[in-house]
Amino acid sequence: MFEVQKGSSRSIVGSTLPAVHAVFGNRLLDALAREDVNRLSPHIRRVFLHRGQVLNAPGEPPEFVYFPIDALVWSWTATTGAERPTSLFASGRRGAAPLAELLGVRSIPVEVAVLSPGSAWRLPLSALGGAGRSVESSMQALLSRYAYASFAASSFHLACNSEHNVDRRLARWLLFIMDETGKPEASLTHQQIADVAAIRRPSVSLAFSDLQRRGIIRVHHGLVQILDRERLERETCPCYTAVRDLMEETFSDESAS
Repeated sequence: MFEVQKGSSRSIVGSTLPAVHAVFGNRLLDALAREDVNRLSPHIRRVFLHRGQVLNAPGEPPEFVYFPIDALVWSWTATTGAERPTSLFASGRRGAAPLAELLGVRSIPVEVAVLSPGSAWRLPLSALGGAGRSVESSMQALLSRYAYASFAASSFHLACNSEHNVDRRLARWLLFIMDETGKPEASLTHQQIADVAAIRRPSVSLAFSDLQRRGIIRVHHGLVQILDRERLERETCPCYTAVRDLMEETFSDESAS
């Protein structure tokens, strides 16, 4: 049932994206202890997630948890009364959603939807049982580290939004999205980028035009592709490296000890 995930054959200029060569292709699942994998393997299924697909609607108890492979899912809420949705977090191959229910806690009304299509592992929440909620399990420890990293990353994003200009913030989000999907391109509209990054849509379009004019990215019919990652990394702010290192720490041996 499980397939080995291979890196993209597409090449880009500059530093390469972090490679994932593992059974699941999702960092959380691949970091589990074998005993937890054995408990979950009869219940987990690989599915394809379509752009705009709603995985969990506000007010409805979720039935499944999703572990993306190369898809990007987005959790948001409208409870603030603002016109723009309140972006909570986006997750790909380094994460899972919905996060609150995965940890066994109640959450505010949240919608989980697919931003960029791709594959994911789908696991019924009912199948977690002792594997997910046992204090001794590797899954519980790993999820706790991931939850803390996600909380801290959100704090970085908030600080970045108040301190750095739109161009640098957009570069940070593009790099984050490509790291989460493991690909140098993502199927995203200008409006989707604006919503998840909390940037006005006209500002996203202007920044995209500038990056495309300079040959750093290509945007065509809802597909955003990084042509020169090294130059894009120079365009972003230090927040990108801080968030990247924070998320990677979740899977380090030192964190697990």
